[in-house]
Amino acid sequence: MKLVFSFDDYSPLNYRLADLIEKYGFVKNTIFYIAPINVIQIRELHNRGFEIGNHTHNHTILKGLSAKAVIKEIEMANDIIKDITDYYPKKFCYPRGRWDEVSKKIIGKYFREARTTKIFNYKEPENPLETDTTIHFSYPRKEYKGRNWLGLAKEYYKKAKKKRNGRFELWGHAEECDRFNQWKNLERFLKWIK
Repeated sequence: MKLVFSFDDYSPLNYRLADLIEKYGFVKNTIFYIAPINVIQIRELHNRGFEIGNHTHNHTILKGLSAKAVIKEIEMANDIIKDITDYYPKKFCYPRGRWDEVSKKIIGKYFREARTTKIFNYKEPENPLETDTTIHFSYPRKEYKGRNWLGLAKEYYKKAKKKRNGRFELWGHAEECDRFNQWKNLERFLKWIK
């Protein structure tokens, strides 16, 4: 089973996420998608061993943009990330999970994988440019129907482990984790899977 943790957007609280991930030994399973671009945070997270993905330069929603505008957002972020990390990112996260066929086609020329914000997926994607996630941690999404994300995460983690092509991806934002007071639940989950 493939295990992935992905965290979106710039936040000073990303360092707290990084500390938790390091504590439980999941650095190599983790990717940060920092937007708007923050050079200092990208450098510091990269130096700690975390993968850095592209989330556009300005967190611009790509759906409906011209091809030229999509390319500009991608290339601006790619160039900054490469200057810091010495590599072009291999993964992309659609800002707000929104994309269209024009942007997806362009994304495919730059990246091997692009993550959406859809949830409840627990197997490898048929199309890596439409990689859905498993659980959006900390945020009380309507799809959860009043259930706590932690219980759902454990349920779907078990489902993914049973699949031959299982994939479990927990994603979210440090700001939401703080706003919804979910730091302890996140640590409980990391401890549970360790």
